[in-house]
Amino acid sequence: MRSLLRVGAAILLLFVGWGIRDLGGFFASPARAIFLGALVADMVSAIVVMKTPRFRKGTRTPGGQRFLFAFLQILTIFLIVFLPYGDRRGIHVVNAEWVRWLGLVLFVAGAVVTILALHTLGRNYSIYVTIQEQHQLVQTGIYGIVRNPIYLGNLLAWPGMCLVFRSWLVVPAFAFFLLFAVLRGAQEERVLAAHFGVDFEAYRRRTWRLVPYVY
Repeated sequence: MRSLLRVGAAILLLFVGWGIRDLGGFFASPARAIFLGALVADMVSAIVVMKTPRFRKGTRTPGGQRFLFAFLQILTIFLIVFLPYGDRRGIHVVNAEWVRWLGLVLFVAGAVVTILALHTLGRNYSIYVTIQEQHQLVQTGIYGIVRNPIYLGNLLAWPGMCLVFRSWLVVPAFAFFLLFAVLRGAQEERVLAAHFGVDFEAYRRRTWRLVPYVY
């Protein structure tokens, strides 16, 4: 129930940012309308594939993560509200409609990568960097290629969302999520290496951290 409420809250925040009295204007852009459908599909799919609570702590969880999650929640709310607000009012926007479609492609690609990663992780998933009871080192599916596909999904989806609304915030958003992916991914790998030892080292040698054939 709470998960479905988050879906409704995300839609409401988008409309509040745009302006409730001009919802026709929001749907006047095909890219924005398709994006809304893709966003709902992404959030509902995440609810379906996640087999455990998102905030499940395990037996080994580095501290300080709650403050990070609080910041990310604030950032998420800000972007969901400001992006449509700025788009409608022409605040810090790119004056080119084609960027919306580029953004839509990036968002959908990021959403697909994330959903595949969540499905593959199954009961090993938690929003925390942690080791669960009976934790398995997942090396199949998308994890057979990239060790941090959820961070890759974020790196595609959030800048993509910025572009759907033509926002120049795509630049700081990309920089932030790239830094987040590198630092958070490194922390996660330290925890996994300490727990799985040589098995994780072997896995690390045959996969890419974030982007296949690049990094």
